[in-house]
Amino acid sequence: MSGKDNNQEDIDKKEINSSQLDNSQIKNYEKGFEKDKRIVMSEIDDELVKTIEKGMNSSNDKNKKFNNILILEEKNKGLVNQVEILKESLLRKSAEFDNYKKRTDKEKEESYDFSLCKFIRNVLPILDNLNRAINSCGEDFEKNSFFLGIENIEKQFKETLKNMGLQEIETVGQIFDPHFHEAVVHVENKELGENIITKEIQKGYLCNKKLVRHSLVEVAN
Repeated sequence: MSGKDNNQEDIDKKEINSSQLDNSQIKNYEKGFEKDKRIVMSEIDDELVKTIEKGMNSSNDKNKKFNNILILEEKNKGLVNQVEILKESLLRKSAEFDNYKKRTDKEKEESYDFSLCKFIRNVLPILDNLNRAINSCGEDFEKNSFFLGIENIEKQFKETLKNMGLQEIETVGQIFDPHFHEAVVHVENKELGENIITKEIQKGYLCNKKLVRHSLVEVAN
């Protein structure tokens, strides 16, 4: 074989080896790419899973928060209703207590007035007797120290009863009023009008505007 043929054979072998080497490298590259691809995809999948899980957890947290808000709103509504019920109960109790206080105050006042009127009614005969004693002394009243003492007692007694609410009922010259007067004598008098009181026989009294005793009077016409 000539030298030229040997050189050509070496060149062909180099081309074949070069071609085989390129294919081998390509396969290695492909294997490496596939491996890297799997690794990258695995990392991507892991990140995707984490992102999805995070999103789900976030969604669950939002749902929990929303549910908690709903629960709190329901509790708040219940508390508001309880407060309104307690307010109504308090207002009702306050009104009941106010009415009770007014009623008891009125009952106390009426009880006091009743007891006072009863007391004054029982002592009026004493006042009547003092008046009779003074009226019976005649012209010697100012000369008799005994009668002057009775007069002072009568004035003091009457002033004390007046401070307790005692008030004399007006009679002579007034129109007869059956609410305050009791007619025991009737007379004819053309100079006077009808039902005019002409004389007081016994004094009548009021106590804090309540009748204690009618006045006994003489009425004209």
